[in-house]
Amino acid sequence: EYFIAGAQDNGTQLISNATDGINSSSYAAGGDGAASFFDTDGTDQYYITNYVYNQAIQLYNYKTNQTITVNNEDTSNGDFINQEELDSNLNILYSNYSRGNNNVIKRYSNLLTNITKVDLKNQLMNAKPTTLKISPYTTNNSNLFVGLSNGRVLKVKKANIGTGNWENVTGPNFVGSVSDIGFGENEDQIFVTMHNYGVISVWYSDDAGATWMNKEGNLPDIPVKAILQNPLSRNEVIIGTDLGVWSTSNIYAENPVWKQSYNGMSNVPVLDLDLRDDNVVFAATYGRGIFSGTFTEGSDPEGDDDNDGILNGVDNCPETANPGQEDTDDNGVGDACQDTDGDGILDIDDNCPTTSNPDQKDTDGNGVGDACQDTDEDGIMDDRDNCIDTKNPDQNDFNNDGIGDACQDTDEDGFMDNVDNCPGTANVNQLDTDGDGIGDVCQDSDGDGVLDSDDNCVNTANPGQEDADNNGIGDACQDTDEDGIMDDVDNCINTVNPNQTDTNGNGVGDTCDTSYTAQNNISIETISETCENQNDGKIIVNVQQTFVNYTVTIKGNGVDLSEQLTTDSITFEDVTPGTYEVCVKVNDRDDYMQCFEINIAESNPVALRVAKNSQSQDYTVEVTSGTAPYNVYLNGTLIDTFNTSKFNINSQKSGVIQVTTAKACEGEFTTVMDNIFLKQNPVGENIELLLPIDALENIPVIVYDITGKTVLNKTIQKQGNQLSIPFSNFKSGIYILKLGTDSTNTFKILK
Repeated sequence: EYFIAGAQDNGTQLISNATDGINSSSYAAGGDGAASFFDTDGTDQYYITNYVYNQAIQLYNYKTNQTITVNNEDTSNGDFINQEELDSNLNILYSNYSRGNNNVIKRYSNLLTNITKVDLKNQLMNAKPTTLKISPYTTNNSNLFVGLSNGRVLKVKKANIGTGNWENVTGPNFVGSVSDIGFGENEDQIFVTMHNYGVISVWYSDDAGATWMNKEGNLPDIPVKAILQNPLSRNEVIIGTDLGVWSTSNIYAENPVWKQSYNGMSNVPVLDLDLRDDNVVFAATYGRGIFSGTFTEGSDPEGDDDNDGILNGVDNCPETANPGQEDTDDNGVGDACQDTDGDGILDIDDNCPTTSNPDQKDTDGNGVGDACQDTDEDGIMDDRDNCIDTKNPDQNDFNNDGIGDACQDTDEDGFMDNVDNCPGTANVNQLDTDGDGIGDVCQDSDGDGVLDSDDNCVNTANPGQEDADNNGIGDACQDTDEDGIMDDVDNCINTVNPNQTDTNGNGVGDTCDTSYTAQNNISIETISETCENQNDGKIIVNVQQTFVNYTVTIKGNGVDLSEQLTTDSITFEDVTPGTYEVCVKVNDRDDYMQCFEINIAESNPVALRVAKNSQSQDYTVEVTSGTAPYNVYLNGTLIDTFNTSKFNINSQKSGVIQVTTAKACEGEFTTVMDNIFLKQNPVGENIELLLPIDALENIPVIVYDITGKTVLNKTIQKQGNQLSIPFSNFKSGIYILKLGTDSTNTFKILK
């Protein structure tokens, strides 16, 4: 016997010539031992060991006595104890290489020669692999079956070529994380297990995954880690679980019957099951080593294995002596070897054979378990009845302490809670003045959390007990102004207003609302005269509060007007420029009035300032009077429009600039733009100027010194749009430069 197995924290152990019981072992590899394999095709002789993730995968070749490194890395690809599968026929190792959301299977090919590594990916693999299984029925290619953490099962045909051909064979009701995949007589017969609680843990398909059958039967709700079918007796299947090995001899039944197969293992987690070619089964446990057993053919129907006088062929418990053949549920399986309710207690010993009760609790000791006995005959089994000996089908338990009202007197006043009109407050006389079934000592008639004895509105809910006038009667049940509206909802408590009108929605009724006195309620807008002598000014009066009416009076400049304001605004038009007093009085509200002094200004014609900018070589215009937008014309042609009162004009030409406003009545502004700029000042060897493109070809130039004496008078030809005046022979000082005959083209020069 040879075993190789990974042992976390204890390396990978190799056991040679193993015998029953405890055996010694040698290190095949150090560190944390993980997945390990023997070559099983009979042609090669090697084993593979693994450290964590994919960090150190090694192959030892018995034929050459050499160790081959399959993979060596420091990254954490795959799981700590990683999922792998060996195709012995093709010498290919498949390994989970996933990390984060990147789901990958690494293929290590040519293990004995030049190892190649390929990543297998597919959109069907939408979670990391939790088990990998090579079909034993296809030997010339790798048909790889992949179980995922989200319950999906995939078949990868020809996984050894390229990235394989992927197919989803998941059952529609699969829930959980796939722990193992096994095969029956051919590749179409597939077993799948899940290692989760609360899910169906065993599935079977006989049509290559087209349809799936639930084979959980009476198996307890425990994680299943591995599955293996007996090749000599196909009805027999064993599984590795968190509670050891379980087996069934009728896997093809609609509801297989499972039972534990301890064989010296007890309730130890079994993580892997392997079958050798001589039908020896190996079970790898978590913490108790490796166990082995042997699959055998089915029992001889003419024999009597349990020596109970009943032939195996007709014995309903062929391995358990039961000469009486008791079968309470008449399902063909004897009570002596059946656990109908799956609670771990055989029916013959179970005090509730059809109701799961592993604790076998029997409160009254009559041999019938509480889970299937109703002592008080109220329809509630004793294990769930909160009053076992007292009928209480409603199971009422007002204080939720697990004891029913029918058998508890919480306040110890001599009355059981189910008939006590105050079960939480002692009241031995059970006084109930209003006869509503609730005792006076614990009644809150209006349900506001205040007992009637302390409530200032006994029949009207008012948990806050508001009492604005402190007269002992709550606002919720008092109507101070007798308008039919209780004070707690009356928006004018002391003023009659049955209609509760509240125009501005501020919670105060119009009848008593004084928000019209707010400083921001009344506002005045003025619009001055738009053009000279038009007398078209406007006064606009706005109010926010419209639940009252106003009288607006305007006096001044020969005007005395009075108008009613019943909306939120009124406008007085065609007002002559001048000063006015505007008064707004609130009608019928104590003569409340606000007055304002306003001014309607006269219109001014367009006015602006123009500045010449030598540095930026343009003109800045600032409009001091006039209405935007402003149109700018050069020599009668529109060159730009501006909406701001300050803007820049940049043109390569010179000429007459006209600026007009949005109102023709404001007139227009006209000036001359020479568009001549000194390039620098002070000057050096030459006076350099920029000219407009429409300047004369020859420019008359006159230069005066500080005394007014003419020191230069000549005509100079421009170069493009530039003019260069020689000035090297002039001494330092201040000079006046004049170009042409236009007195505006005069510059102060520093030399």
